[in-house]
Amino acid sequence: MHQVYQAYADFWEQFTNPLTGEPIKAYREGFANEETKEGVKPAPFPYITYPTELPEAFSNSFLTASVWDSSATDPGSLSVVLDVMRQIKEQMPFGGSANLQLDDGMVRLFYQSSRTMSDPDKTVVRGAVSFMVRSNYGGVK
Repeated sequence: MHQVYQAYADFWEQFTNPLTGEPIKAYREGFANEETKEGVKPAPFPYITYPTELPEAFSNSFLTASVWDSSATDPGSLSVVLDVMRQIKEQMPFGGSANLQLDDGMVRLFYQSSRTMSDPDKTVVRGAVSFMVRSNYGGVK
C-alpha cells in the first residue's frame, strides 16, 4: 500500500521551476500550508498540490492536480505555471499514460485537460491539470 502512495508522490515531485531549475515542492491536497504557533504559514511559491484519493484496484478515478504561483499579473508567475503544466502533460502524453510501476502492478495516469485561473484580486495564479487514474494492482483499502 505504501508503495502506491510513494510512487504517486514521487511522480508529482519530479517537476522543476523553469526559471531556476530547482525542483518544485509537491504537497498532498490540503497540506501545503503549515500550522504554527504564530498561525498558518503558507507554502513558498511555486508549488504543486495533488489529490490522494486513488481508486480501488482495477478501477478508474478522474482527479485534478494544481500548480500554484504568486501573481496572476506577473508574467513570470504565469510562465512558471504554464511551463510546469507542460511538463506534467509531457509525462502523460496524449493517447498514452504515465505508468507508475509497483511490485504488484501499476498505476496509470492519463492526461485529460488543463486550464489556468486566478483568485479575484489576482494575487495567486493556479494551473489545474485534470487526469484519469487507472489502478491495475492489488488495491487501495
